Amino acid sequence: MGITEVMESILLVATGYSRPDSNGYRDAMKQLKKELNYLEKTTKDKKTTYTLTETGRNHLLETGKLVIPEEPASNEEYHEQLLQNLGKIVKAPKEKLVAIFNTLKDGKWHSVADLLDASGYGRTDSNGYRNIMNGLKKFNLLEKSKKSIRFSDEAFKLGRPNE
Repeated sequence: MGITEVMESILLVATGYSRPDSNGYRDAMKQLKKELNYLEKTTKDKKTTYTLTETGRNHLLETGKLVIPEEPASNEEYHEQLLQNLGKIVKAPKEKLVAIFNTLKDGKWHSVADLLDASGYGRTDSNGYRNIMNGLKKFNLLEKSKKSIRFSDEAFKLGRPNE
């Protein structure tokens, strides 16, 4: 999907580590950054991100661990890719993630009540609902306007519907 920069919080979830000061995580990051030069670390506003270096990308391509997917031919294909990646990092029932995602993919504004109804969550403080919304935020997929939410332009590589 062309994502070469990832927030540390997403890496922690994806790798199963709970904190960046875990010995195993620190050792792995040290090796990937300093010894192999596969990653670059950036900290801005107390948020750490890691970027894949050219050396790291080439290594992954050579070993077959990275396969560059074809560019999506439609927003629908792109949404399938997004959902697949979200499913890996969002700790919530898949059907509820899909319900919220499908509600938002029309590109229109929706109330929080609409999203709760679609997903079957009763309240915004439900862990699953919060996890879904945080996952969407981590991918910069959400925009807010007063009490409404919609997908940002990031969710529509080939243009927002009805524009």
